[in-house]
Amino acid sequence: MVQTSPSRRFAWQRPTALLVVLLFVAFVAAWQSSALAQELPAHRLYRGDMPTGIIGRAQALRPGRAGYFQPVELKTPEGAKISVCEDGRYGEAQETRALVGFLIGPVYYLKVTNIPLNEGVEIFPTIELLDRLCPPAGEELRFPIPIELTLEELDLAAQGKFITRVIYLEDPQAALGVRQDPDRQRYFEVDRGTDVLEMADRLGRPMAILRMGSRVTTEQDFIEGNVRPAAYMRYPFPAAPAPQRLVVPPGQDLPVSDFHEHVPRVEPDQKWTIIPTYVFPQDRSPYAPPRR
Repeated sequence: MVQTSPSRRFAWQRPTALLVVLLFVAFVAAWQSSALAQELPAHRLYRGDMPTGIIGRAQALRPGRAGYFQPVELKTPEGAKISVCEDGRYGEAQETRALVGFLIGPVYYLKVTNIPLNEGVEIFPTIELLDRLCPPAGEELRFPIPIELTLEELDLAAQGKFITRVIYLEDPQAALGVRQDPDRQRYFEVDRGTDVLEMADRLGRPMAILRMGSRVTTEQDFIEGNVRPAAYMRYPFPAAPAPQRLVVPPGQDLPVSDFHEHVPRVEPDQKWTIIPTYVFPQDRSPYAPPRR
């Protein structure tokens, strides 16, 4: 019979004990790193308090963004007028609503006048587009980005308050299951310490940033280049679509009911053509690099 000496037996057992210790240490390290990763906040590339124009210029570098005029519908309170900066001045004012096309990248300077209950007060908002919509070809003007300047926000801006609003496209998986009033843009307020851009990114896809208040544009701003006009388009509002004619199968008289098991078919809408007005700064092409 062969006997194993104690020293040899100890030497054979040592690697097993060491392996158990290493596995335990690796498990603890992995658990601690996982817990630490869950506790540390994620580092976001953009913040809502970044200087105006930084985010838009970065977003314009993404594919399919540069050079595209995204339709935007501007809304103001009844009776108020809004105009866009062009060639060292503000262009023709439009009452209550305006349909324009903005590029992703530049900062667009607006002027709102004739504000109800604020006679003689002028507000100078800015709009910075962050992304674009992708509607069906030829139907771009049917799906503009709506940006509404409410009377409450204009009152706060007239008092010297600074307002930042992020317009976002709702996530279809998390959108409210209610029909929205087309004449009123739904919004909600966040705490002062909350990053509005981060909140909008959680709820959907940020499309534009509206800033206004605490600043008045003067002639000196145009001279010094603090306010730079950017190329944009002016669109006439499309005419209301013609009433749709229901088409029922031959030989059948189906009631018009949303709850009927047979839903009548609808003819496609008639195509319409809109000729936009191009507005470019003087002595500059629409794709020229910005002045330094």
